[in-house]
Amino acid sequence: MRGSNTLFSDIFIETATEQTAKPSKGRSADLHQRRNELLINRYYYYGIQKLRYDFILEKLSDEFFLSVITIPFTIAENYTILHKVKKEQPTKQALQKKWPHLVW
Repeated sequence: MRGSNTLFSDIFIETATEQTAKPSKGRSADLHQRRNELLINRYYYYGIQKLRYDFILEKLSDEFFLSVITIPFTIAENYTILHKVKKEQPTKQALQKKWPHLVW
């Protein structure tokens, strides 16, 4: 029948086949969160090294390929992680163990 594959047929006629959900494309939320956690750990590490704020932002921008403007927003969005890191006060050795691929 002409026009049988319409939106109406697909919704209201039971013989219509169901569409399967496509896997989502884009960035992995888990990898994004891990990146943010690492960024905050580096921010904390540079902060305890008594570096200037603008210098810290420049270094993080180079390491994470983010703009200097984006980094404070990312840190603010993940303030709970920063607060947790500040409370735990990890040592340089603890950070080396957690993120062994970086030079601390």
